[in-house]
Amino acid sequence: MKLIWQTAVLGLALVAFGCNSEGASNSAKNQDSTTEAGSMTQADAPAKAYEYLLNKEESSVDWMGNKPTGSHNGNISFSNGAMGFNGNMDLNHGVVEVDMTTITCIDIQDEEDNKDFVGHLKNEDFFDVTKYPTANLMVMSMTQKGSDGTFQIEGEIVIKGINRIVSFEAQRKMNGDQMIFDGILILDRTEFNVTYKSKSVFGDLGDKFIYDEFTLNFHLVFDPVR
Repeated sequence: MKLIWQTAVLGLALVAFGCNSEGASNSAKNQDSTTEAGSMTQADAPAKAYEYLLNKEESSVDWMGNKPTGSHNGNISFSNGAMGFNGNMDLNHGVVEVDMTTITCIDIQDEEDNKDFVGHLKNEDFFDVTKYPTANLMVMSMTQKGSDGTFQIEGEIVIKGINRIVSFEAQRKMNGDQMIFDGILILDRTEFNVTYKSKSVFGDLGDKFIYDEFTLNFHLVFDPVR
């Protein structure tokens, strides 16, 4: 399994701009020529910035971990998140934070077995949530890959206080004024010092090991700040 994120996350919208006619341009020049010295012209004015906040109730991240004899899956809740864009909707910043204390397992039906399993995930063998209650993803760049809204995301993820650079794809769509991202992030748990029953760390486990890679399936919903 795997989980994520300290400061950060994702987004991008379409760039739109208007073109003035030549007459309008000349008119603007004439108007600027009469502007008092030291005052700000329209061309000098800062571009509008756009801010979005993560909708924690509508967002989700589901995890899956595998072993030779089966798999387990569950989900985790978000603590907060935000994204900012400049006037051309180029990314300024993005961050998503996950509350690691909310880890759940949904495939184990027995109540006591489920409690024991989740407790194990939260202890020092795995994510040590008492010491590291949050994980974070800070989005550093987003590059559009095609007309279908797919973006290549580059970011920095922090789990158990360990920073790693990650690269993954996400698809962005708009639902009214909401910005939504869907994608899959695959992480190697050993890179974050989660080595319990790792065959790459302990070579004599037979088929009693857990695969190093775990999958995070995320659905991020951002609301505009009005």
